[in-house]
Amino acid sequence: MLLKPSDLSNAAYDCHIIMETLKGEPVLILKKKTDSPMNWCVIQRFSTCFFATRKEAIDFCEKHGCSIPKPPRGGIKIAKNDSSADRLAAVQTKTHIQTWY
Repeated sequence: MLLKPSDLSNAAYDCHIIMETLKGEPVLILKKKTDSPMNWCVIQRFSTCFFATRKEAIDFCEKHGCSIPKPPRGGIKIAKNDSSADRLAAVQTKTHIQTWY
């Protein structure tokens, strides 16, 4: 399954960047669609941090060992073996974004 940032956007947030940890776990950088003091959001697993600028969000991710992987054409490959566990992780990540915002 290939995911693009636009696949993870919702009514409140646009996903701008998909990064990954050293373990290959997805880290999302989203921007709130309405103006607020902390427009940028970083989501990793079930943790969420908010930032005033895109640069602050990216710097935070890089400081904590995340990087933008070189994706295959079409997006980031989430399911390595197309196993049910990998598909479930992708669904849980999208559900987390939809239910928290």
